[in-house]
Parts: sequence; C-alpha cells; structure tokens
Amino acid sequence: MANSAEFFQCGPRELISIIFESCKSGRDVRALAATCRSIRAIWRAMPSRYRLAWGADIVCFEEALIASRTAQVIASSVGRDGTSCAGLYPGDYSSTVKEPTKKDMRAVFGLDRMAAFLEREFCCGDVSLPADRRFTRGTLPEAPERLLEWSWRVRKAIYRSLIVGAALAPVYWEPLRQAHADPDEEMQRIGPYDLELSDKQIRFLTKFPVYNLAATSEEEDAAFGQTARWIVQQIMQDHTAREEMARRFEQCSGRAERCQLEGDCCVRLLEVDGSHADAHFLAWELAQILWAHFHIDTCIDHDEYYEAQPVPEGTVGGRARVVLFGIFGAEDLIVPELDLETHPLINGYNVPQPSLGTSGSSQILPNSGHSASFIPYASQVFCRSGIPNMSTEFGQLPPLDLKWFSYTFDRFLGVQFKDGMFEPAPVNFARRFFEAIAVFAHDDVAGRQLCNPDWGLGSGGLVNGVEILQASQPTDDLVFESMDSDGIYPFW
Repeated sequence: MANSAEFFQCGPRELISIIFESCKSGRDVRALAATCRSIRAIWRAMPSRYRLAWGADIVCFEEALIASRTAQVIASSVGRDGTSCAGLYPGDYSSTVKEPTKKDMRAVFGLDRMAAFLEREFCCGDVSLPADRRFTRGTLPEAPERLLEWSWRVRKAIYRSLIVGAALAPVYWEPLRQAHADPDEEMQRIGPYDLELSDKQIRFLTKFPVYNLAATSEEEDAAFGQTARWIVQQIMQDHTAREEMARRFEQCSGRAERCQLEGDCCVRLLEVDGSHADAHFLAWELAQILWAHFHIDTCIDHDEYYEAQPVPEGTVGGRARVVLFGIFGAEDLIVPELDLETHPLINGYNVPQPSLGTSGSSQILPNSGHSASFIPYASQVFCRSGIPNMSTEFGQLPPLDLKWFSYTFDRFLGVQFKDGMFEPAPVNFARRFFEAIAVFAHDDVAGRQLCNPDWGLGSGGLVNGVEILQASQPTDDLVFESMDSDGIYPFW
C-alpha cells in the first residue's frame, strides 16, 4: 500500500495520465483525482480532464457536446452579420478536435437535463407504447434493466436533430441576410416578425433551394449535402449496431422480418459501402431523427400570441441552449425541476436570442421561435409560390421544412416519403407514424412484431422506418394549388 501511494505521488506524469485515461467511469476518475494533491494536480493539467471525469456518465456525451457547441456558434453569430457560422460543419466541434472546457460541460449538463425531460414527455404524451408495455400512464417504455439502452437510442436522435438544426441554420439565414442587403425596401422588410409575405417577397425567397419545391439536385446538394453526409457517416460508424441489424437479417427476425418475408424492398444503399441490412439500419436511424424532431417541436411553445410568464420561483432545473430543426435559430430553454404530472416540460419558458440587428434581452418569453423562425415563411411559400405543391393523385407534397430529410432519404437510400403521407385527413400516414413510439422499441423482446401499416403504426411493437418510405420516382402529375397556410399539415 505504501509503495502504491508513493508511486502515485512520485510516479511519471505520463503513466499516471494513461491510468486516468484507462478508468472505466467518471466516478473512478474523480475518485483517483481526489487521492492526493499530486494526483489532482496531474489531472487538472490534462486537457481531457472534464471529458474523463464526467463525459462517461452522460448518455450520448459526444452528440450532446457537438449540439451545444454548434448552438453556441449560431447564438454568437446572430445579431452580427451571421457570416461567422457560414459552412458550419458538425465534425469540427467534436471532442477529438478540441477537448471540452468547463463551459462546455455546463452546456452539456443543461442538454442532458433537457433530454431527460423530453424522454419522459415522449412517453407521457399521446403516443402508443409497444403492446406489452401499454397498461397505465407512466409505464416504462422498456423493462427497467434495458431502459438505458432505449435511452441511448432516444437521446442520440434528439441530439442529432439539434445538430442538423444548427448546421443548417446558416443556410436558412442566408435569404434574410440577402434581403436585408437588398436596396429594395420591400425585401428589407422580410424579417422574423413580417409573417405576411407579399407575392414579390415570396418570389425572392424561392430563389433559394430551402424555399423552392422545384430546386435542382445540385442546388439541394449545395444546401444540404455536407450535413447529410456527416450524419450518414456518424450513423455508419456504429459498427456494433450495424452488426446487430445484420444478425436480424440472418435470423429473419425483429426489424428485418418484413423485408425478408415480402422481398422487393424499396431501400438500397447509395454513395456508401454496405449491405442491404446496412440500408435498413440507415433508414431506421434517420426515421428516429425525424420522429424526435416532430415531438421536440410539440414540447416547446412558439406561439407568438402566448402571454409571457415569469418562471415560477424554485422551478429551474437548468438551461439548455439549442437550435431546433425547423426553427433554425438559437434559443435558451429553461428546464423546470418539477414532476411532469403537475408541470409542463418546457412550454412557456423560453429565452429568445436576438434577431438580426437587435440586441439581446434577459426577459423570459414563451415565444422564442419567431426571433429566427423559418416555419412561417415555409407554409406561405408552399401555399402561394405558384410552384407545384400537389400530386393530382396523392395530394400534398412533403412540407418545406422537411426538405433535408427528403434529400437525405433520396440521396443515400433512393427513397422518398410515401405518396399521400402528408395529405390532410383525420388519420393520415404521417400521424400514424408520429403517434407511435415504436421506432425506438427493442426488437428482440419476445412477442413483439412489426406494426401493420394498414392498421396504424401503433398496432404492434416495432417500426423499422421503411413503413413511411417508397422508391424514389419522378412524378408527372404535379400541380400548384393555392391554399390557406393555416390548413396545411394540421398535425405538424
């Protein structure tokens, strides 16, 4: 024991650093750092000290770190000219590029608390759990011993949705920057609170691929390609999960069962190497991000007419700076520390970031979205641009704010959203997908089967993502139909 203590006090710093790096958990790192002043001094001198001490204890730490760093870049850019975040590449913000700082860790802790609340909200809302877990409100989505595995899946989708939102923010801000630089005063009036666009303003916005339903593949690749390729690369680097999907195909079980039995599958892997099982794995992972995006959006109130409220004393559990996919502007969310049974998750407690040309404010507002919101423009352009937005046979095309998903599915899997998926109806296919949490369910639980799309995607225990897709194909029956923007995608 004496020799051991003497080694840690006098041993080579390089060797002690390796011992720190070899610790299995953050708790072990913190315990070792607390043994004596000499050891603590070595730990404090290590650039990786924060990642080692706390990173291993945070679910999906790397994704949370990238989400927090990219959100900070967007928040710092808005209010100036926004150019500093142009071409934002998520890979530049990983811990392998720069070790996390104390400030980074505070931001990650905030996101971790937010994600924990979102997990609970996802299950407390009006969603269908797998049949074997569907008994009473508050029932866990999976058995307790496998809940962490489920949590990793959900949180990874949450953080990836936020990362994509931040990475695409410069693309969605570009029309506003150019509009404000235009000598035409009508163009200069395009701004976060100018929600009723003129026909001339709409024609201006459709020059940009994010607002153009008929954008060319080259234009979409310039806007979405870098972010899509990074996400696909991250997904395909999970070799353990890919091997699990491959085993499902070998055994004709779980999420592979329908493809194996029916054949003639629509997904095929493009631009990256891999098997058909890998194509299914990629489709499933992208579907999880899509599901998370929709449900995060339902948990945060961006109604501009919502009456501002102060945060009740003693309710703050932490702050989380995020860039939501579909909003594409930085927000500070205040996460309450109350039970969800008696207190809403985040709704009504948001801090807006400044819009272009304005200064920040410490006032707590519920409607932070319109400080940098893309959504109001998307619906108006969709409904009034004159660019075809309908199929005469299958109804409405996918919404503009899902263009990144449409691009990624088509580019890397050769598929598109199912015809008629977004057609307004009491029960449409998109609603079926979003009302079931089966896309995250474990597929090796006895008795669980794939949902039957004809009965609804909450009819069983599993969704593999392919249910909402079909092979990409040119559509010759597209027309433009003018419509009320308040009436499109009533569930969206």
